[in-house]
Amino acid sequence: MKVLVALTLCLALTSTANGSGFLDSLKASFSHIGDAFTQSLHVMGQQATDVGKQLLNQAAEHGKQLLGETAQSLLLGTMNAFSATSAPATKRDLSAITQQLTPFYNLAHATIGSKSHELQGVFQSAMGRLEEISQHITQLSPEEIAAQVDNVVASHHVLANHLLHELQSALTSHQKRNVISDTLSSIGNNIASVFTTHVHAVENILHNTGSVIKQESATIAQSMAETLGQLSGKLAKQVVHIGSTGRVIANQGSNVLHALKDVMSGVMHQALSDVQPDVLN
Repeated sequence: MKVLVALTLCLALTSTANGSGFLDSLKASFSHIGDAFTQSLHVMGQQATDVGKQLLNQAAEHGKQLLGETAQSLLLGTMNAFSATSAPATKRDLSAITQQLTPFYNLAHATIGSKSHELQGVFQSAMGRLEEISQHITQLSPEEIAAQVDNVVASHHVLANHLLHELQSALTSHQKRNVISDTLSSIGNNIASVFTTHVHAVENILHNTGSVIKQESATIAQSMAETLGQLSGKLAKQVVHIGSTGRVIANQGSNVLHALKDVMSGVMHQALSDVQPDVLN
């Protein structure tokens, strides 16, 4: 903000036509870089959001797979236990197991789907907020940008942890304690662990996206400060000397956008790599 104020004062104080025109062009150059950065971040942000949703969908699919395998294993294990004894399995015995297993399965299946959907919504909202912040990258100071980015990342972390806690609680809370409930609680903890791993990967995407925005904000502010420093003293004599500054800034902006693409691609690749062992197991 201080840099922008200084730039505005320079525009107001400069009386020469060449100097005024240069400063207008300089201000426009930084504005164009900010616009280009926002547009590029929007495209990359959409891709990052899609990757985040993919990760959370994988968590839900893996969780439901574990749930189904556990239910099947419990029923088959019980039938095998009955067949190994001289006393045949009674309808009452099987009914007792089914009455405990069926409600848990239905609740867990629904909870996995709903929490995955809620986590996706929270992540998409956070990514959208980061994109909104990036639109003000040339109007706000690096400190203001950093504070807003950190607030988004921290808020997402709190909300995501709250949803993970609700998921784990729903999958591990049982009225009666017995062998079956202990087994169901164990699988509930495993499912919650799967979600936690994937959520951490999503949080890394969000954190690294925020870091890119903060870094670009600092880079633009530094470039503006250095350029304004050249304007001190006899502006008229320096206009020719710094006339190429706009082109230099444009080249810097192009380099930043290429770097943004490389960084975001790396972030998404790393996020997928982080959960690959979990997805394959």
